[in-house]
Amino acid sequence: MAKVGKKEGTHLWIVSGQLTPLLEWRSAEGRLMQLQGKTFDRPETGSQWFDQLAITSDRKMVVDVTAEVTHSGTAHLMLDGKPVGNLSRPDASCLSLPIYQNVPGHTCFASADHPVVILASKRKSREHDVGNKQADMLTVQAGGLEVSIYTSKATKFAAKAAQARYMHLNFQLPGGIPKGAKGIFAEIAGAAPMSAATQAMVKSGPAPKIATGAKKLGVGTVSENNTGVTLVSAGDVLGSELFGSDMD
Repeated sequence: MAKVGKKEGTHLWIVSGQLTPLLEWRSAEGRLMQLQGKTFDRPETGSQWFDQLAITSDRKMVVDVTAEVTHSGTAHLMLDGKPVGNLSRPDASCLSLPIYQNVPGHTCFASADHPVVILASKRKSREHDVGNKQADMLTVQAGGLEVSIYTSKATKFAAKAAQARYMHLNFQLPGGIPKGAKGIFAEIAGAAPMSAATQAMVKSGPAPKIATGAKKLGVGTVSENNTGVTLVSAGDVLGSELFGSDMD
């Protein structure tokens, strides 16, 4: 469910199984930045989640995060087209950056050619563990946009095996939407005119049963049974902040 401030919520649907542009903006250096997301579903229950988030710079893939159990955690990170093998080992080129010095308890990774820095940590509460793995948190600074990405188990299932099987990504945009941004999120937030394409994804009222190949991008109050992102009114960037709800 999409909700901006105290307004009545709406439902947003996108095609699943492929990266979909969610937000586009310009960095201070003039680079064209884009946030993309891919969802997957479980048709038997009408459930849906994000399993991949990506950020491009001038149409080059810079950050690629997938929900995946690895030897060191629950997220697989690609930076500048190369896998980051261990999220607990910081990039030496990042150690002197203020963002790293000011946030203890994190490891840091920086793009060699693009305005992107990533802080990696573990979710502190062990109730978020996925199986026997501690959930991961990535805070990405990308050309003026901050994205907090974290792995989550599927809490709608009682069995731990099912919770781990449907592990997914949630995310927040705590700094709001950059000025001049375009795309689905900007349009839903009212920061850009609503296009016909986005309007076609928006459904008012109760969510209908999900058809095979479609995804509900739930935008609403934080809830264990909600999926997607939440738009909350704030007297900040363009009057809106974009948060990822705690998806089921």
